[in-house]
Amino acid sequence: MKRIETVVYLLLSLMAFGSFVWWQQDDFYIHLQYAKHLLHHGEWSFNQGTPAYGTTSPLWVLLVAFVGLTGLKLDLVAKVLSVGFAVLTACLMAKHLSLFKYKIFGVLCMMAFIVNHWFRLAAGSGMEATLAAFLVLFLGLQVLEDPDPSAWRSTGRGVLVGLLVLTRPEWIVLPLFFLVSKRSRWSVILVFLLGFIVVMVPWFAFAWYSFGTIVPNTVMIKSVLVAPPVSSIHACVSSVVRLMVFYGVSNSVELLGVVMVMGIVVVQALGRIFRRPAEPLSSVGRLREIPLPVWGLLLVIPGIYFINQARGGENISYRYGVPALPMLVILGWLGIEAGHERLKSQLGRKCLIVGLAAILCLSNMLLSVLHFPFLRRSVQYMELVLSDYGKWLKIHTREDEVVACYDVGAIAYYSDRPVLDLIGLNSMDVIRFQVTHPQDEIKSPVIQAFKPKYLVTRMPIPPSVYAGVLPPYDTVLTRVVAAYRFDPSTLFKPPSSCDVNLLRLHWPELH
Repeated sequence: MKRIETVVYLLLSLMAFGSFVWWQQDDFYIHLQYAKHLLHHGEWSFNQGTPAYGTTSPLWVLLVAFVGLTGLKLDLVAKVLSVGFAVLTACLMAKHLSLFKYKIFGVLCMMAFIVNHWFRLAAGSGMEATLAAFLVLFLGLQVLEDPDPSAWRSTGRGVLVGLLVLTRPEWIVLPLFFLVSKRSRWSVILVFLLGFIVVMVPWFAFAWYSFGTIVPNTVMIKSVLVAPPVSSIHACVSSVVRLMVFYGVSNSVELLGVVMVMGIVVVQALGRIFRRPAEPLSSVGRLREIPLPVWGLLLVIPGIYFINQARGGENISYRYGVPALPMLVILGWLGIEAGHERLKSQLGRKCLIVGLAAILCLSNMLLSVLHFPFLRRSVQYMELVLSDYGKWLKIHTREDEVVACYDVGAIAYYSDRPVLDLIGLNSMDVIRFQVTHPQDEIKSPVIQAFKPKYLVTRMPIPPSVYAGVLPPYDTVLTRVVAAYRFDPSTLFKPPSSCDVNLLRLHWPELH
């Protein structure tokens, strides 16, 4: 790749991946809270002095805390790292465009990646998704270019998989794709496992010693491991629809290309059965096959969230779906190139290129435009409610007074007060209440059991409804919050709203 092309891709990716840097969500502050306590107190905790395993990305927390040693503000560190890994991912992809026979498809591949709405959103979020995407692409390109590695390179791949698991726990099943790959020999498997173990065992030992478990609280709750699973044909169909909507709107072209790649793989398999020569994916002869680990890097995330959603667990979102995007884009455009080569008409080829370029740009630009009002309302909620409530609590409360809430990140980060997580992600003692009272919106058993001094809730609480549940209380602060969850069905309707109240609870037995 020429130097001028490198500069162009770098500048374009910087502009694209910085387009949502103004956006923030509460989970961003949860990571910052763990990084702050690790940096300043040397402990892995959400509330100072109480070990907690409420983050699914320990590698991201470690990285933010490490860079925070420079003295920079942690929110700035996280944003710079998130955008930085997005740019690195784009540069890595640009460096390997030789995978394509025709330069135009390399350019389209880069364009598709840079304009992708979900990846740009992840880059601006200040969270771990772009780090995971970078590791996925780095690993996937290694496997594509060298499917039969030496022992040394196989050890390195085990280390990369371990780092990927410490970035997002969903990748814990990825080693299976390496172990059962037809390319794997016993010597390769052993050194791969050695690299994986070298990364994972120290963290597992620390987690078991500190928290008594190696499973993050978020996995326990969001994967419904603490509640009876719900599964049906309707749930499975809904899960498929959710996944197709998520990837289909922003990556419809790549999905078509992946289907074409899968078709070629089937033809290759049939050719081997009937002893016919294998047909390459494109005219680049070294890509005569897609190794099994590459399929794992593409399919693990959608597969896990299909199962999880069908069982009643967490739905896929930008943050969970983004790590699979680099391989989806690469394989998708390889498939489109292979289909392009089979078109006989020059006019047909040109129309294909122009049409696909228009689709990928327009679909992602439209998605960004439609999503923008929801993102703006999300920022207003963060700044005018959660951040302001946290700052008020820091000024007007004692250091030992407990605050109970659902969105805990910004309140904990700005207040420096102990926070009771009503969902249980960062308060391990609360998890047991999720089974017995899963539909109790206010989590009244938790409130009764732990007796917090303050409660942040977005539900109106008339005494007649919660008589006997809550003690006498004062409403300290109230703010109106417009609905900010992305829902296309509400695009042309006024957004619904609710009051978010900060209550001071008066427990008689505590006076």
